[in-house]
Formats: sequence, structure tokens, C-alpha cells
Amino acid sequence: MRTWAAAGRATAFALFAVAVAIDLFRVPQLSIWGDEGFSIGLVSGTWSEFWRYAWTKEVNMVLYHALLKVWLDVTAAIGIPPDELVVRLPSVAFAGLAVVVVFWTGRRFWGATVGVVAAALLVLNHVMLVNARYTRAYTLEVFLVSLGWFVLLVAMSAARHRTLWWVAYALIMTAAVYAHLFSGLVLAAQVVAFGALLVLPNDWRARAKRSLRAMVICIAAISVAILPLGFYAVTHGSPNLHVQASSPYEMGRALWNFAGHSIVYGLLLAAAATTGVLLTLRARTRPWRRALPVGAAVALCAWLAVPFALAYVASQPGFNLHLFAWGYLVVVVPALCLLAGVGVVAVRRPLARVALAICLVVAAAFAIPQDTFGPSQDFRSAAAWIAEHYEARDGLVCNAWSCALAFSYYTRLDRLPAALLEASALQWSWVDGDATPLDLASVRAYTQIHPRIFFVESLVGGDRADVKARAVAAREWLDSRYPVLADFSIEGSVGQVRVRLYDTLAAPF
Repeated sequence: MRTWAAAGRATAFALFAVAVAIDLFRVPQLSIWGDEGFSIGLVSGTWSEFWRYAWTKEVNMVLYHALLKVWLDVTAAIGIPPDELVVRLPSVAFAGLAVVVVFWTGRRFWGATVGVVAAALLVLNHVMLVNARYTRAYTLEVFLVSLGWFVLLVAMSAARHRTLWWVAYALIMTAAVYAHLFSGLVLAAQVVAFGALLVLPNDWRARAKRSLRAMVICIAAISVAILPLGFYAVTHGSPNLHVQASSPYEMGRALWNFAGHSIVYGLLLAAAATTGVLLTLRARTRPWRRALPVGAAVALCAWLAVPFALAYVASQPGFNLHLFAWGYLVVVVPALCLLAGVGVVAVRRPLARVALAICLVVAAAFAIPQDTFGPSQDFRSAAAWIAEHYEARDGLVCNAWSCALAFSYYTRLDRLPAALLEASALQWSWVDGDATPLDLASVRAYTQIHPRIFFVESLVGGDRADVKARAVAAREWLDSRYPVLADFSIEGSVGQVRVRLYDTLAAPF
């Protein structure tokens, strides 16, 4: 028993190390982009400023932002600058911890094979890799949600310390919702799963009946604890208006990203997960059925399907709560990986089982898109180009909030001249708590006081139509009056960053 436990700990540590190593690949050279610039900017002020902004403008991800602020305050106190690696280390660590939790979940309820296969698939999943490299809350959310499911299943099945397990479950899921509001849909999935175990004939039905009182108390306690978030959501509405209404196209886009942009891997992953579900149901009448617990599989199915379905329905045109985005749906990826692992062990022939496990992991590795390890928008290179061409009294105009936040970050790292941003027409205001529209009249006045202007374009598909129209008008006005001294552009997975340097001392065309 001790050898088995030691082997489990060693495997968990190895999986964590591999996950961190992969997630850290090229991170020190990876540019910050708009969303990350927002998170870093939010936690760069005082605690009073942070809490004021969080509870009046953006409460989502409040737990993550608080932890990020603690991390950056500590690193700053010991003289470590908040470069691209430092600001992303918490996300990388949470991603590694999520992999460990998935391994332990698979190992406890299905065996070590399921744990290793599921953890490996999670490490190599495109959506997880992308989010592990962002200074955002998604990997913290995945870690807490995965841990919440593990603790819930243990609380229902444990013979000892059941009260402690249930208290831990309530605390973890409360924290998950404070990490990201989307976790509320996962909480709903846990209620659905528990109800299904309580009503449907299955091997966990007795456990569900025994746990009914504890589950009701926990859900009630969690509901009370997250009331401030619910009140904020009702009074402020969705902050993610850029998220499109759900549609078959958006559903396909989410599945395409789950599959790493690979049809072959997507089909193989879906086949393995489906096999796991079907053979688990079939195994109810087989002598080896204990290796495939139906109750735990029901929980995985609810974990995968319920948040996906609720987000899709809640984001329909006419009633769009802006929830159906493939980045948000990363919380269901661990369930998909675990079901695929169950599909592997459900195959009884040892050689076929080994072959399926190898095929899944190899296909997952080859399915990682090339742009996974590239920048979403490369403001780092744009900032370096501007710094190289900068002269005293130059001005800077950003046509989007993403540029303003990213360049503010690179200015704090001394990669852009501070004087360039001091009087610049940046499209973000922490006082107003939102992007500020690009005003053509202000741009005209700005050209009169600066001999040269860096005009930065960084719009993405989710930006509003009126913002895009204002940006086009400003660029066309500059193009129609002043010569371009130099031009720089660089592509990213989300969008291009382009910089034009205008000579505003030249006679207008």
C-alpha cells in the first residue's frame, strides 16, 4: 500500500513538472496583450483602489485578481520586476495543480491508467495550454472546479471525515465562483449530477441518499456566500458584451478548439469518451463492473454537458448573457479528458487498451496548433519598434483599449519612454473604468502639439462597430494629411498590431 501511494505521489509530481515545463515554453518572450494588460493594471495600484474598482466596475475574477496582487506585491518587495514570466507564473502553477487534481480523480475512482491518460490529455489540450499562458483567472477556475468535483465525489463515498470533506467542498466551490462567475454553471452541473444519482438506478444511489442533507446544506451555504456576486451581476449586467450570441457556428468553434484544430484528434477524443460512457453503462451487469463506477461516470457526463448546454441556451439571440465562449468552456475540458481515460480502461483487451492510450496522447500532442505558443497580439515587438524610433516630443495615439493597457505595462517595465505616454491619447480610463472612444477632434488637436505621431492600430473582431468606425476615421484623416515616415506591423493569433509614424510638421496634403 505504501509503495502504491508513493508511486502515486511520484506520478503526480512528474505530471505537474511536465505541465509546468510545457506551459512555460517561450513564456518569457511572449507579449502581454489587452486582457492581460487589464488584469495587471487593475492590481498595480493600492488595495483600496483595487477593491473600489472590483466592486463597482469588474467583480468577475476578483479572487484571482486579489491573489495576483498579493503575488506581484511580494515579488516587487524583493526586487523582482513584473515581466512576462513573473505575471504569468500563477496561471502556470494553477494549470499544473489542475493536472494533478485530474490525475488523482482518475486514479481514485477508476485507477492509475485513467488518471495518467486524463492528465496527459489535459496537459496537451489546446484550450488549456492557451489559458495557462494568460495572466487571467481561467486556470485558477479550472483547478478549483476540478478540485470541487473531486472533493464532492470523495465526500459522497468516504467512510471517515465526511463532515470535513463536505465543508471543504462548500469552501472550494465558493472560491471557484469568486474566481470566475462561469463556475456558477459548474455548480448547477453538480446539483444536476447529484439529482441524477439520487433518482436514477446506479451504484451510487445509496451514497446520494445518505448525502442528501449534507448536499442541501452545502448548496445553501454556497448560495448565501455568493449572493454579493449575484447582486452585482443582476445590477451591472454582463461585462463581456464582445462575446457573440450562441449558434451552431460558435458551437463548432468551441469543439474545434477542444480538438486542437484537428479533425482526427477530435474524432478520436470523442470516440474514446463515448466508449467510456457506453461501456460503463453496459458494465453494470458484468462481473468486472466495479472498475467502471456508473455514479462517477454520471458526474463526469454532467460536468461536461450541463455547463456547455446552459451557456449555449443562456447566450441565444434575444437573451444573450454572453457566456458561450470557448475560453470560458475550458472548465469542462477536464471532464472530457477523464471520460476519454475511462474509455481507455473500458477496453478489456490489454493490447487494444495500450494502443488506444498511446494513440490518444500522441494525437493530442500532434494536434497542438502552431499559434498556441505565439502571442495573441504582439505589443512587445511593437513597443520595441516604437522605442527604437522614438524622439523627444513624439506623441502616441492608440485606436483601441488593448494598446493603451499593454503599452502602459511596457512603460512600467521601462521598455517604452514614460514621456511618450504621459500626454498620449490612450483609449482607457481607470477613473471611468472603461475604454474611452477615440475622438477625431482630439486627434486633430494632438497633432498640433507633437511633431511626430505614433498611431497604433490593435482592433480585434470583438471590438464594437462604433469603435472600429472611429478608428478608421482617425487613420484615414491622418493618411490624408501627413506623410508616413515608417510603418511596422506584426501578426498575432487574435489580431494584428500595426504602428504608423506620421510627420505632423510636414505641410498637410
